[in-house]
Amino acid sequence: MAKGMMEAGYEIIPVNPNADRILGLKAFADLKYVTDTINMVTVFRDPRHVPSIVELCIEKGVPNLWLQEGVVHHEAAREAAAHGIHVIMDRCMYKEFNRLLG
Repeated sequence: MAKGMMEAGYEIIPVNPNADRILGLKAFADLKYVTDTINMVTVFRDPRHVPSIVELCIEKGVPNLWLQEGVVHHEAAREAAAHGIHVIMDRCMYKEFNRLLG
């Protein structure tokens, strides 16, 4: 999905604690190290990590949070929404892209 988004002109900033590079791009170990403006965070991690990701999204003023299919944390999603973050939870971005544009 990230490769397709890049090809469509979206800027991707990989964040992964286990990779130095993703799709040829420098990967940050943690969201806190990203200094660019972020329009959306997409989470592919274990749901137990979601609350700390939400805290960083709030601090950084991220307007959109997408929790991929299988990533569910209702309390953290409510906290994000309470801070004005638009949350999509337990949805596959690839499937949604194909459903809407395919």
